[in-house]
Amino acid sequence: MHINSIVQNSVSCNEWQPEEAIYWFILLSPLMWVLGCLHPMGVVLLTWILFKRNIFALILNPVVLAWCAVGVAQAVSVVVNWWDTQEGMTYLFYRLVSTPVSGWFILGAGIAAGRGIDFQAQKVQRAFSLLGVYILILGSISLILYFFFKLDSVILVTPLGSVLPAGLPVVRFLFTLKLYQAEEIFGYQVPRMVFFYSWFVALGFTGISIAFINLGEKDTKWKVLGIAGGLMGLFGSHSRAGVVAFLVSIFVYLYLQVDRAWQWLALSVFSIMGMVLLNFGKVIAEKTSSLYTELMDLRRGSSDSREIINEASWQGFLDSPLWGHGWPGAAISKSIEAAVGGHSTIYGLLYTGGMISFVPFCIAMTLTLIWVFNRALKGGHAERSSLAIVVSLMLLCYGEGIYSFALPGLAIFLWIGGALGNPQTRLQYQEGNS
Repeated sequence: MHINSIVQNSVSCNEWQPEEAIYWFILLSPLMWVLGCLHPMGVVLLTWILFKRNIFALILNPVVLAWCAVGVAQAVSVVVNWWDTQEGMTYLFYRLVSTPVSGWFILGAGIAAGRGIDFQAQKVQRAFSLLGVYILILGSISLILYFFFKLDSVILVTPLGSVLPAGLPVVRFLFTLKLYQAEEIFGYQVPRMVFFYSWFVALGFTGISIAFINLGEKDTKWKVLGIAGGLMGLFGSHSRAGVVAFLVSIFVYLYLQVDRAWQWLALSVFSIMGMVLLNFGKVIAEKTSSLYTELMDLRRGSSDSREIINEASWQGFLDSPLWGHGWPGAAISKSIEAAVGGHSTIYGLLYTGGMISFVPFCIAMTLTLIWVFNRALKGGHAERSSLAIVVSLMLLCYGEGIYSFALPGLAIFLWIGGALGNPQTRLQYQEGNS
């Protein structure tokens, strides 16, 4: 069944629609977060949308299938490596449902579900504005608690998390209420914010997305609040890669806003810059090396840790280039808690899944970028903002495992999926609602 007919038949019925479900999901996010059921309810929402709008029609898309193929490849690598261990079926199940495997399926399913949703609907747009307001409020509370009450961190296990085994990593990342944690930047201790997103950079990525999405908000008050919340999330996360990705994405978004003549002019300028870099790259590198050093010194300990982890991950890939090692390895040392094969999507996939996972990932990211770019050229704000978000996601792959963004940032991947839906879908929604 074609997606257009699915949507048209669905909106013609006086039933609760996915657009309303997304609105209420985001509206109740703080309450669910405090209780510890935010992420499980995200899985419920995702599953309900897929079956509400015909799961097979939504999933049968090259981009969606490509992302799911990464998850399949990771699962194959897990099974192959598990076979050589003495572990039982329980251990195999644990590895298969862990984020480095399941995260790719959730990412693909989120995009699939988004294909059947009308993201031009006012309720959906307002929901993302509201999400920005929540981040703005939580950010303000965090600053007050840190600077006035001198609390170095606010980390609490949720009611649901308290009934789960304390040693499980999932409890720490998905069932813990974490506002912020103090970290050193330029020799000063400042609060690094997390909120709903389990992972600092996941908040940064969500902040970027919220800022771009709220550019389409028609109400000026909500637009300003939404964008401000997005920027609070980005800068409050202290993600250097996030700031760089945001700046590049701004250029991409503005590039699509201007007339074709200005687009060609921009391409010409960048072509000339590329030629200059090829001819004078060494001189430019020497002049800008101090700037790069200062950027790395923002959080020198983190930069050094990532370099060590990436090097160990690369060596692990060379030891098993085809299948990888199945799952992330042990922590490098007591001072570096992150595991080998963690953090970076690039090095992480090479270490855990080898080439059988890395190749599908490259195909999935390329297809997504091309598909959304094509829609952005012909579409409006929703498609252009989706392209800016995808560009940010791509730029964050080197330093972060984007599979860990999928569940905490589910609403963002639903938005990306909206840009992959048939352009006639939104028109039919409007006709069905009128």
